[in-house]
Formats: sequence, structure tokens, C-alpha cells
Amino acid sequence: MSNSAPPPGLVRVAAIVEYEGTAYEGLQWQASGPTIQGEIEKAVRKFGVEEPRFRASGRTDSGVHARGQVVAVDLPASIPGNSIASAVNWHLPADIRFRRAVACDPEFDPRRDARLRTYRYLLCGGQPMPAMMRNRMGRARTRLDIGAMREAAGAFMGEHEFRAWRSTLCQAKRTVLEIRRFDIDVWRDRASHEGDWQTFEVTVACRSFLHRMVRFLVGGIVRVGCGELPVESLADHLREATLPPRVAPADACGLSLERVDYAEGRNPFGGAPIPGQAGSGAG
Repeated sequence: MSNSAPPPGLVRVAAIVEYEGTAYEGLQWQASGPTIQGEIEKAVRKFGVEEPRFRASGRTDSGVHARGQVVAVDLPASIPGNSIASAVNWHLPADIRFRRAVACDPEFDPRRDARLRTYRYLLCGGQPMPAMMRNRMGRARTRLDIGAMREAAGAFMGEHEFRAWRSTLCQAKRTVLEIRRFDIDVWRDRASHEGDWQTFEVTVACRSFLHRMVRFLVGGIVRVGCGELPVESLADHLREATLPPRVAPADACGLSLERVDYAEGRNPFGGAPIPGQAGSGAG
């Protein structure tokens, strides 16, 4: 999508999109299978828009989820503002939903105007995987020490060279990035058995991320958490811009794009928190 004005009769719409990525080949259109972009564009065509123009705040890989993806599309101006989300949802599969949608400035760019992106990773350590989280939680097969993982997360805080912490497919030229938040908390299943003692919630925030970077970061703290990589060694590799041995990206299914924050004056949603989140959530 260019930043040119929408064609006559259409208006640019910004939407907060939630999806479960299990059944999709990722956000961006792929010839190999269904994608989030493809399903949204099919829904937009139902309104007579022959050439949907789509832009998102960032890509998510196959199997990755979102609760706060932000997209921009052009839709007929005749749709009442308070009905945009429900009108589009009528044509979307049940695992993709517009949580909020508003008419916005034609110059709004979900990717370029973003100032902070926050991801969440749900992780299961040395215990049986909760059955209802099998498509929402990554797996480490050994017991994890939350204190060690928090120490490892602290090593990542601030500005570092992350060129080694990404996939070989990444083409980004800017690889020095600043991690502004890296929190690890216990994730508690509210089921009556109260048996989960090795489930964790990891939250990472940065202005932008490299391809699979969050999953590599989780892979790094897992190696520390299981006692196979000293924090000092991880910090040395980070300073040297190298990847520690045997650090691999964590499972895609545990990752979710939680929210995107925008510069003052460029937030089409008026600064309101993303549904299901309290406060800014970005730290």
C-alpha cells in the first residue's frame, strides 16, 4: 500500500487485528497456503474493492499469533464508523477478528509510524504441556530456573548488535536495536488442579525486531534457564555479536504480537489501550 489517497468512494481504515496463526502460513501473502493478509483481502473484496491495498505493522511467521496486530486497508466510506469491525468480521474466518477499526489519515502507515512493538511468549518447561495451550505455548523439555532466565533477560536490555540473533532469511540492514522491556513472569493456569509450576510468560518490547529475533531471544534464555549456558557466556556472545552454541529459535506457536504503540499524533486509535491490555503495556 502506498500513502496515496484512497480511490473515490473509499476511506483508509486502521484496525487492531487478533488472530490465531495455527492454520496460516504467516501474515504476508504466500502461494504455499492461507495467510492472514489473504483472508483480510478476501473479506475486503466482498465490499466491492477490486484491488485491496493492505499494510501491516509487521510480519508474523507461520504459526505465530497476534492480539494487537495493526493493519491499514481501504474500505467503502458508506460503512458507518461504528460498524466497520463487525462488517469485516462477518466475512472473516473465526480465527481472525478485527477487534477495533477506525477511519484514519490516508497518510497513516502502520509499519513506519510505529514506535514500539511488544511481543509475548508463553513457555512450558519441565512439566506436561497444558492440553488447551498446545497451539499457544512453546516447549522446553527440561526444568527452567526463572531466576536465571530473568538474569539472562537483563543482559539483553539496552542497545546491542543483534545481527546473529535472527534467521538467515532476514534482510534487514539495521541490526543495532534497543530492547526496552524484557520481563519473565510465572504464567498461572486458573484450572482447579493448580498444577502448573513450569509455565512462563515472556514479554519483550523494542521499536523493531529482526526476523525470528524474539524466538532466538527466548531460545537464549531457555539455554540459561536449564543450566546449559552461563549468563556471563551469553553476555560475552552478545558483546561479540555472536550466537551462543546450540541456541535455536523457540517454537513459533508460543509467540504473539501483543500491541503496537505509535508516535504522538500518529495513533489512529487515540491512545486507547489495545483490548485486553491495561495501561501502555510497553514499559
